[in-house]
Order: sequence, then structure tokens, then C-alpha cells
Amino acid sequence: MRLEAGPPEVPEAWARRAYGITVGIVTNNKDPERRGRVRVRFPRFSDQDESAWAPVLSPMAGANRGLLLLPEKDDHVLVAFDNGDLHFPYVIGCLFAACPLPVSDTACQPPGPQGTEQDVKVLRSRSGHTLTLDDTQGRERITLCDGKGKVRMTFDSKSGALTLHADGDVTMEAGGRLTLSGASVTLEDKGPGRISIQGGKVDINRGALEVV
Repeated sequence: MRLEAGPPEVPEAWARRAYGITVGIVTNNKDPERRGRVRVRFPRFSDQDESAWAPVLSPMAGANRGLLLLPEKDDHVLVAFDNGDLHFPYVIGCLFAACPLPVSDTACQPPGPQGTEQDVKVLRSRSGHTLTLDDTQGRERITLCDGKGKVRMTFDSKSGALTLHADGDVTMEAGGRLTLSGASVTLEDKGPGRISIQGGKVDINRGALEVV
């Protein structure tokens, strides 16, 4: 049974009001109106009944903006009710109580001892894509990594270095000017291929070229 807002008849377990908060389990996050809502069941009241569509608390929620991170099916969530009415639930947070904490895969972590849960903050998607903020003293860094560990970008706060790694190809495109500059610039072909430079006009050191 699904309970929509304000039905004339409801199960006895739902007829009373529930003030405060309770734990629910997400049963559906495919909102047909795409309004960022989920359906929830409440073991405290019933093992079968499903709630009406419940809005999910989200930072900066508004028209075409905000942070959209919907809980997954079977996730445990914390729910409050409008004036205690069980027909108007609001998801105000998610709980790790029944599942493991998110961590970065080994492929996404730099070598060396890993920081504690207080040092490392992780945003991880269902398929394993991770954004890791590492505040471990002496090795502060930010790492963005795909779910298979094949592509990652690391911002090293200690050295000020930016590292981009990809197991496959890397493509950079610019509609305007693309500039690469540094104290020294190295182009190295580690395979049996070749380095190609093409353009309507190619200037190298204004005509001075040294081949070593």
C-alpha cells in the first residue's frame, strides 16, 4: 500500500501523529515528477506500507540550482513529519548505521600511511567515483578519481603540484588559445610512436632549434 497525501482512509498504524523524528528505509527514488523526492517505509509503524513522496533536505535547493544527492534504494534515512502528520514526511538526512563507510579505493590513494576518518573526507558515488579531501598532516591533498581507478587528478597542497593520470588517452581542446608554460617544459614519447606538431605556421624559438 502506498499512502498519498490526505487519503480518506489509512491503516490504523498510520492514523496517529508522530512528533519528532524516526528512521526510515528508502523504497523508491525514481520520482515521476523529478522533484528530488523518495518513498520510504517505516519499520517502526509497518513493514509493508510505503510513504507518500518525501522531499529530501538539500543545500541550496532552488530552481535549476542546488546539490542533488538522492539516497539510494534501501538506504537508511532520518525522517521528520509536518506537524506530526505521517502523510507529509521529509527526509532530513541519511545514516551509515547499516552500511560501511565510504572510502577511496587503493587505486585512488597515494602511497604511504593513510589518514584517519577525521583526516579524510570522501564523497563517493554508487559506482565508486570519489572526491577525496585529505587533511592528513604533511600530505594534504585533493583527489578526484573514477570508479575503476583508471583516471585521477591530484592536487598536492604540500608541493603545489597538480597531477593528471589516465590509463587511456588524454585530450585537451580549446575554442580559443591554448597556452602551456613553465620554468621548463618536457614533451616525452615513452612508446614507439612519434610527436607531431601541426599548424598553418609553426614557430620554434623564432627559428632557433637545437636537436640533441
